[in-house]
Amino acid sequence: TDCLDSHGDNTIDFVYCHQVLQHINDDLQKKYISEFFRVLKPGGLAVFQVPNEILGGNREGVFIKTRDMLKKIIPGFNQIYEPYRRSRKEKKRREKLQKGLHLDPAEFLIEMHCLSDECVKDLCKEKYFDIEREVVTNSVEEGYRGEIEFYDPRKKIPLLRRGRVRKFLSQMYFVRKVSAH
Repeated sequence: TDCLDSHGDNTIDFVYCHQVLQHINDDLQKKYISEFFRVLKPGGLAVFQVPNEILGGNREGVFIKTRDMLKKIIPGFNQIYEPYRRSRKEKKRREKLQKGLHLDPAEFLIEMHCLSDECVKDLCKEKYFDIEREVVTNSVEEGYRGEIEFYDPRKKIPLLRRGRVRKFLSQMYFVRKVSAH
């Protein structure tokens, strides 16, 4: 099932979701987060982690800012940009294979889906949730083996944007249900 239908509204005190949402598309991410909010009791806490594109250390800050601006001012920009991004990624993968740079047999490809901080904050506001704390983690770093590290976003994110930290970070949200809406 793609939702939490088996749980009633306002029935759970605590929801924890780590390294799951990043592997489903953003529409399902939003649906699951909304379901977390639905099943939590008033005062309940949800802790969940999602990668945020802006945190990825492999992109130039200027490109990110330009793309985000275009998303806001051009209706349907994502419908144009996403297929381009995917085709560019696939082209790079094919080029590597043609050059003989094969993946180690122990490695495998996985899809990584990001959800913007703005989107998470909008969901929280819409569903009457307070964000009590936000941290960034090493959860999407290459070679991550379950040893989670938490960082202060005010310190790490500016370093990423300036290219001084070449890691992938993801955001973890600690949100509390304010009322039974």
